[in-house]
Amino acid sequence: MLKLSISPTLALGATCLAIAATAPVQAEDAALVFSVNQLTHDGGQLGVNLFRAQSEMFEHPYKKGFAQIKNGQAQIIFKDLPRGDYAAVAFHDENANRDLDHNVLRFPAEPLGFTGGFELGIFSGMPTFQKLKFAYPGQLQHITIAVK
Repeated sequence: MLKLSISPTLALGATCLAIAATAPVQAEDAALVFSVNQLTHDGGQLGVNLFRAQSEMFEHPYKKGFAQIKNGQAQIIFKDLPRGDYAAVAFHDENANRDLDHNVLRFPAEPLGFTGGFELGIFSGMPTFQKLKFAYPGQLQHITIAVK
């Protein structure tokens, strides 16, 4: 019979890690927090694709984050990011496939929103890094994105 034993130090470390993973973001934490409100339903999940200046917009996000939607709201937190310019696209991943789906004409088939106050429309042109960019100072920053 195999007996497993866990040292008290290992158990304490695992407990601290679990607490840290669920703790709310504190003011002293360096984190970029994206909040989305007024989603039309709780199905699927919220996705945020984060881009840096050298990233190829839409094709190769620097980071991706996903969160469960509750009561039409969701929040995604990115930690340990270097300061600098970023752009983000948030989308309601309605089928939870972790991708922004497109229709046959290559238009987005799921609700989405952008940083920089950009709204997709007939006269806005395509979103670019320059249109969506914001400066992240390397400390706690909250950004709200409207997903439509």
